[in-house]
Amino acid sequence: MLQQASRRANRYGKSIIRQAFPVPLTPRAQLQRHGWRAVWLLFLISLLLHLLARDFAALVPHALYALVVLFSMSLDRLRPGWGVGLFFAALPPVALWLAQRHGTGWTLSPDLAGYSAALILPAVALAVRFDFPGVVVFLGYALLLGALNLPFERPQLAGVIWNALLTLVLGWYFAWLLRYADQVVLELHRSAFMDTLTGLPNRRAFDLALDQGWSQERAVLAVVLLDLDRLKMINDTRGHVAGDRLLRQFGQALQAELGPQEVAFRLGGDEYAVLGTAERVQAISTGIRGAITAVQTIGFPEASVSVGTALAAEAESIGALFRLADERLYAEKRGKPERPG
Repeated sequence: MLQQASRRANRYGKSIIRQAFPVPLTPRAQLQRHGWRAVWLLFLISLLLHLLARDFAALVPHALYALVVLFSMSLDRLRPGWGVGLFFAALPPVALWLAQRHGTGWTLSPDLAGYSAALILPAVALAVRFDFPGVVVFLGYALLLGALNLPFERPQLAGVIWNALLTLVLGWYFAWLLRYADQVVLELHRSAFMDTLTGLPNRRAFDLALDQGWSQERAVLAVVLLDLDRLKMINDTRGHVAGDRLLRQFGQALQAELGPQEVAFRLGGDEYAVLGTAERVQAISTGIRGAITAVQTIGFPEASVSVGTALAAEAESIGALFRLADERLYAEKRGKPERPG
């Protein structure tokens, strides 16, 4: 029973960490999610155009294409990334087969210049999954197959080089654009859930984590509120730079002293919070004492902390849980003697 409770607490701590920083869908992730839809859309458009033209011979290559896509999708579910790799590896041979079987006017020109031009769109799309190195590998592989199987004359060389360079430039630009957009999205998300002074999750992250803990792990949820005493005195006597240093070093020491099951938050000003489990309350208290001792020994001997702890089992709502912890915190703070500056 005890081992089961410990595993549950550890799982709860990890879920809190994930909820404190819910990872957003970046532009690249969104494109990856909808990638197979785009593949099927192109297939349906091509099939419809050929049926309208009464080109029923096109049903055979379309069926082959559909089988490749279905097999690639199935493999991608089992081994993410492998199915996408298989799909792009199958594209050049399928394109070669179409060029040799149907000739000019059917999808692409039956020569190396037209074949290389037809690779631009899939090569750029490849940047979504495998970034720019994937574009280079795909292009080299596809051009090698084309040179071995399609007619190639020297006058075509300029067209092949132009198409290859265009593919590389577009692939590099698209890969760079996706990396930049992903970084912007993640940085904006990080700033929304991170306290910039201490590097701890902020009040918004705390609220999200508390909501998740209440709805999923209420039976073991514990909230610990902390208030750094005498911060105003330190700001007034030693300056706000010293006060900021105290806030930052206490936050870092607090998270370092806590176990992997707990997450520390800075709620604002001199207020911190820890989310954990009922069975870990004593360990959290020990960690708090260790953190305040650490900042006292590095230049803040006057620093102290007031603590208020409440268990979800004691409250009927999230608001009542937070108020109970807050009341206990200020009861402890009022019981402390004032130290003169």
